[in-house]
Amino acid sequence: MISEEISRLPGAPRLVWGTLPRLGIVLLALGLVAILYDRPLALSSLAFALAALAAALFDRRLVVPMVVLALPLEITKEIFPFLYASESATSPDLRVSIVDFGRLAILFAALLWAVRAPPNWLALLPRSTLFLPLALIFALYVLSLPNTPNLSAGGRETLHLAFNVGFFLLIPLFVRDRQTLRWCLLALVVSGLALALAAVFQQAADVYFWNKGLGQGGAPYRNATFADPHHFARFLNIVIAVSIPLFFVWTRRVRHFLVVPTLGLCALALLFSSSRSGWLTTVLLLPFLTLFLPLDRRYKVAFGVGLALAAVGMAGLATVGGGAFLNRLETFRQGVWVIGARYYLIQAGWQMFLDNPLFGVGVGGFQESILGPYRSFIWLGHMTTLSHTALVTTIAELGLLGLVAIALLFYRWGALCVRLYRQASWEDRAVAVGLAGAFLAILISSQAEGRFLEDPYLWLVFGLGVALERLRATDRPLAEATMP
Repeated sequence: MISEEISRLPGAPRLVWGTLPRLGIVLLALGLVAILYDRPLALSSLAFALAALAAALFDRRLVVPMVVLALPLEITKEIFPFLYASESATSPDLRVSIVDFGRLAILFAALLWAVRAPPNWLALLPRSTLFLPLALIFALYVLSLPNTPNLSAGGRETLHLAFNVGFFLLIPLFVRDRQTLRWCLLALVVSGLALALAAVFQQAADVYFWNKGLGQGGAPYRNATFADPHHFARFLNIVIAVSIPLFFVWTRRVRHFLVVPTLGLCALALLFSSSRSGWLTTVLLLPFLTLFLPLDRRYKVAFGVGLALAAVGMAGLATVGGGAFLNRLETFRQGVWVIGARYYLIQAGWQMFLDNPLFGVGVGGFQESILGPYRSFIWLGHMTTLSHTALVTTIAELGLLGLVAIALLFYRWGALCVRLYRQASWEDRAVAVGLAGAFLAILISSQAEGRFLEDPYLWLVFGLGVALERLRATDRPLAEATMP
């Protein structure tokens, strides 16, 4: 029964009943319409926020799915006129707030849990092998602060990590049954479909929603609601990685009317993003998904051939679609020089590691260091000073200790994925493959576009993996589904 499932959650659902609460919501909505009638972005964003708030208050199982829907709405940074920071490597002059609906949704989830948490809430946290490497990484961040040449940047990075770890811990606290887990994955797929449609509209109408600097380049960098089109391409790869395995476990209606359109439109939007790192990530990601799909070998071969034909078709579409896409493809002929400014950034980061092998230059200190004692590495006429390679950032800022902590995190996450994949139901295997593929997409793309530990989807993947592990340990094993 649904009521029995809800009763097992940390807090029973509180319905928004009563005359005063309903009247307050109505008056608030009318007031917002009157104030923001000439600001469609703010009005539509706040309408979404009110709907999400009402849904989360109605049923606590909807909290994390609502957060998932809010995560890609970086465009809402324009609404908040405070705490400005540059969020885009492609447009460094773009100054937007660090506050957006995704971060506000996480704060709301934390507040909701704090208000409704039982006294023994720590006992509800599942035991996970990921806690130790995450604690080590956070300790290294804190201990490196006195050593960093930019204490302000180091403090921001440390607080950002603490925020993301808090988000990671919230997920298994709210995701306590399989239905909630399915809703989280469904919300991710739906958000991918919505943003892919937005990118297709951008391409058809030749518009940019907010990062106008993207239109000044030679290629049409479509970004949907993201500041950086490369991060948008990463998001699309995450959605693809999750959608492909779930295609084989969800109902026929969901497959035909949701998963198939999502995969097709995400592939098209990925092309329109003009992100070479996003395209390369897809090429590396698809063989992994094909190899580990919970299918018979003959179906894997047929599926792999289908994916290869689809990739060829997309490449052909890029050729026919215009010179801009074709030029982006042809740049791969440049070999290692295709990475551009990343070449000297990697050289500078490696030298920082050689000069400070154990502790690095300190968290958040890469940019300050390359503008200081390592300025000679910057090519003449280039202004890029932010590291675009997550591995280089780690060894440059945290040294060998940071590399060991990250390696331990990778090892334990990989071991968790293997445990989830072995001796599991067909559905659990598909979810495990999807989460592993999403992690792989983040890992690969972060070596070209940075933002690894800073990516909220990394912590979403970790949290859902821990939640699934707890469900596997506590629930009665599901019967193995029949292979298609």
